[in-house]
Amino acid sequence: LDQLSDDSWNTRLNTPLGPLPAAVLVLARLNEVALHHVDLDLGRKLSDLDPALTALLLTWNARRLSPRLRHYRLHLMADEGVDLTLGDGDWTAEVRGSQASLLGWITGRRDSTAVLGAEAIDLGGPV
Repeated sequence: LDQLSDDSWNTRLNTPLGPLPAAVLVLARLNEVALHHVDLDLGRKLSDLDPALTALLLTWNARRLSPRLRHYRLHLMADEGVDLTLGDGDWTAEVRGSQASLLGWITGRRDSTAVLGAEAIDLGGPV
């Protein structure tokens, strides 16, 4: 990242989500670091993350999940105000909870009991 010029940050990279600017590498790395700190079980929980960071990571991971949802839409509603709709299809499933709980559920760090409305939803594994 240190070697990227100012112009390089806008270079389009081929990713599983389609072409994205190189600047998303920072978000992808931040996502890995924050979530793996939780995974290491060193006393840090998803609920300990800064709320602004949690909202950003929830949005990022929802975007990563969206291509899997071909038969229905998933409407995520966080208590803190984040409101995301992802996926395709005529049927919409609404899932509610805190940002941290929703982030934990879509990334496979929490089961469906951590949120409301996800009991019958199979995300096909964590993102």
